[in-house]
Amino acid sequence: MNKVLKVSCFFLLTLSFVFVSCFDDADMVAKSEISPAYTITASQLYREYSESKKAADNKYKKKWIVLSGEVVDTNNLLGIKNITLGAGNTGLSVIEVYMRDADEFASVRIGQHVTVIGRYDGVGPSLGLEINGAFINR
Repeated sequence: MNKVLKVSCFFLLTLSFVFVSCFDDADMVAKSEISPAYTITASQLYREYSESKKAADNKYKKKWIVLSGEVVDTNNLLGIKNITLGAGNTGLSVIEVYMRDADEFASVRIGQHVTVIGRYDGVGPSLGLEINGAFINR
């Protein structure tokens, strides 16, 4: 019983951390105030990160970027809307993009090529590269 309680508490704490981390101040920045620093593909970003985490974080972290790639998954868990962009040849080569707009999120389909603007925040709680406050670049 004690072990079940510990595992349950750990799970709830982890879920709480993931939930809270997805509500980021990047969602509060007005689109008109955003001036992306870089334009890059999901594959390029993942490759740069794989070659040197430190160099990629120094270059991109907390900066707004234009990012393009193919949608390999979508998820809306507890109101947290994210799309997953494929970035390589393995299932682990993905970038999690947390969307700010429900209508834009609803319009995205698996297999679709999208271009988003969002803030690169490095590795998130899901252990994947994370983009926050994102919206479709039209």
